[in-house]
Amino acid sequence: MNTTVAAHHEPWSKRPLFAPRQLLDAARLNAALDDELERQRVLNLALHGWGVVSGFGVEVRELGRDGQQPRKRLLVGCGVALDPFGRMLRTDDRWLSLNDVEGPPPKSGGRYTLVAHHAERLDPPHGDSCGGTGPQWREYDVVYTLQHGCEPHDDRCPPLPEGECLSRTDYVRRRIGSVRGKVPDRSKDLDHACERPGSLRATRCGSWCYDPAAGVPIACVEIRERGGKPDATPVAGHTRARGTGSSAPDARCLVIEEVCTDECSPVPHVYRNPLLLELLNCCDVTLPRVERVSWSEWTGPPGGVPWDEFSTRVQVGDESRAADGFAIWFTRPVRADTLTTASVLLTAFRQEELADYWESGRVPIEVRPLELVGEVARGVQLVADSEWLAAEVTGRRSSLTGGFRLEITLRGQLLRDDCGHMLDAVPTDVDCTRCQRRPGDDLIWAFEVGKRAPYDSGGAPGQNESTRTGES
Repeated sequence: MNTTVAAHHEPWSKRPLFAPRQLLDAARLNAALDDELERQRVLNLALHGWGVVSGFGVEVRELGRDGQQPRKRLLVGCGVALDPFGRMLRTDDRWLSLNDVEGPPPKSGGRYTLVAHHAERLDPPHGDSCGGTGPQWREYDVVYTLQHGCEPHDDRCPPLPEGECLSRTDYVRRRIGSVRGKVPDRSKDLDHACERPGSLRATRCGSWCYDPAAGVPIACVEIRERGGKPDATPVAGHTRARGTGSSAPDARCLVIEEVCTDECSPVPHVYRNPLLLELLNCCDVTLPRVERVSWSEWTGPPGGVPWDEFSTRVQVGDESRAADGFAIWFTRPVRADTLTTASVLLTAFRQEELADYWESGRVPIEVRPLELVGEVARGVQLVADSEWLAAEVTGRRSSLTGGFRLEITLRGQLLRDDCGHMLDAVPTDVDCTRCQRRPGDDLIWAFEVGKRAPYDSGGAPGQNESTRTGES
């Protein structure tokens, strides 16, 4: 079956087909080279995305000759990057001053983003009578510009749609753009996948041309104003206007002060394949985690938790005061039917007197879902049984008065969200956003509770000895 391409559909690739004894003219050879470059550009972007592959480290150093005031310059280290159209940027170590940067010069101090751009030129240029009869070459290099402001690059996981369960296949299809859906939609590194680079702009001096619309951020630099008498080598064109030879009336200049990339890095990095990186980070699934707990101030108190604080908190049973009792909130809603006394435990450990064995006892509690919407809840409240409270907390006698250890346990393998995912048992004080760390594991909080004060004559828990005797 013969297939043809419709007249209004241009082929994306076209190469000359050579035959024996065929005349190889410049047009055919250049067409083959251009097609190969286009294929390489498209493949770079499709497989790797865009950003810094390696190198392109930036630092500030002071340079100056004897008798001259040192000037700060940027040193850009050798490196490889891919621009938003998939063109390869390659540079050796290179010194930069503000005069070496293309585009509009900075007009005030502040933070700027240093951006690397694809540049090319013909050598010798067209119409060069000194070129002789030798071949003409197309050369490639990197041109730098400064853009005001310095926004950190967002390389985190995209937000997943609320109330929708994605399979890994669904996630991949949406990120590569083969299907349309809610967030996460097509990956940002594919924004220019079906576009061709725009026209190039000539640099201020020289024969280089660069693409100002497509660049790779490589650093955040601080530029400051510095007053003083202008010298013969202006730094940023503010002490002497470009090409005019006239001094600026306020005799100010802008200087490179420091590199602050570590504080707010604008650099996108290439990890061979952005989609692969997201899958390695488990961006296609968000497991529920513990967002906060009501007893957060108990974390690491010196000497343990005072009995009075424990007694006050364990007696709270009103849902409107859940934050004053024992309550847990999750980052994602969990199924209410999985919040049971098998998945949420309150345990007391005390030492018996004969051999100092630690004996454990499960505190009888009622597990109440919080912020219930349909069949899922955003949190859970642990309410102690009233008879247990009367026997162990508010009564005259108790097995816990000499002090004990309290443990609160979440069994992650028994908890499920609305997509059937288990709890990721990462402690709330651990900043961990990459992938699942402890799916289905137990999350445990343990506290030492102090001794209860003696009862007073009224039959209620009394004050401690120091308070009753007037000691401070």
